[in-house]
Amino acid sequence: MELCDGCKVCERVCSMAHNSFPPKIKIVGELGNFEAMVCVQCEKRSCVKVCDHSAIFIDEYSGSPIISSNLCIRCMKCVLACEFSGLHFDSIKREIIVCDTCSQSFLCILLCPNAALSKVIVSKPKAAAKSF
Repeated sequence: MELCDGCKVCERVCSMAHNSFPPKIKIVGELGNFEAMVCVQCEKRSCVKVCDHSAIFIDEYSGSPIISSNLCIRCMKCVLACEFSGLHFDSIKREIIVCDTCSQSFLCILLCPNAALSKVIVSKPKAAAKSF
């Protein structure tokens, strides 16, 4: 993410869009080397596959993973299975957080002042993860 200056507008937009904190996207790193930690909707779907309680399913409309708070036991297997660090555990709310693409409106992408984020079709997740 060469264009990212770490302003975290995307995090604030996400929090406001979902009326919650923490955001479903995290910007980590240091000056000149920031990365977005967000679900890239990979084809592998490791998070879904490792869930022993069928608590994660893929939304047909958005393609995003959805976590059922009723079925999730917060074992963190999905968080650990994601090779892109796209799922996060909120220790205060005690829930797993994952990007839902704002119902395909991608507000973080639209409102990034540096155009540092972009939607990618992930056929090769490792190469594409940095493009989100």
